[in-house]
Amino acid sequence: MRRLTRLLVGSVVAAPFLFVPLPELSAQEVAPQAAIIDTIIIERDNVFNEEEAASSGIFRIMNKIHVTTHEFVIRDYLQFEAGEPFDSAAVAESERQLRLRRLFREIAMDSVRLEDGRLAVRVHSQDGWSLKPKFKFSVASTGDWTGTFGINEINLLGTGNQVYAAYVKELDRDGLNASALFTRIFGWDFDAGGNYAGLSDGRNGNWLM
Repeated sequence: MRRLTRLLVGSVVAAPFLFVPLPELSAQEVAPQAAIIDTIIIERDNVFNEEEAASSGIFRIMNKIHVTTHEFVIRDYLQFEAGEPFDSAAVAESERQLRLRRLFREIAMDSVRLEDGRLAVRVHSQDGWSLKPKFKFSVASTGDWTGTFGINEINLLGTGNQVYAAYVKELDRDGLNASALFTRIFGWDFDAGGNYAGLSDGRNGNWLM
């Protein structure tokens, strides 16, 4: 009986220690810290990479005509910077924004560890062919012809800016149509554009900034 009493007393004394509440952990202590981006590596390819260019003289000529998109154009659309925590959603949105520009055949981004363990985001781009011909031709029943013959460059000198010029022939007039749209100048975000029509029956134009 005396032994049973000791056991019961021991249970009563020990019981409070079994239900001592643990301190709550904050969200920062529970969630792992995101890795910090140390550097951003941008790799740019022309319209045709080295292997493709080696297979065709035409591809080599096209590469020489085309100016590879400048690095500052790509950086303008990145939603992350060095020194910030890595965010996969920001990387995915950056890819989407660059694809919307229609300047590239390929855009790919991934995180890599450098030899010393630092985290980097590698951005690889391969340009698309940006010089587009504009051609339209038709002949009326009277034998008169109309048409448009021109070019549209959507990545002028690798800057992401756009220019258009064409000769236009209509039934009662003909002449030059030209337009330009600049979203950056010398790396600065700067919107400017204009249109010009110099036709045989008159001229008109407008510009914006």
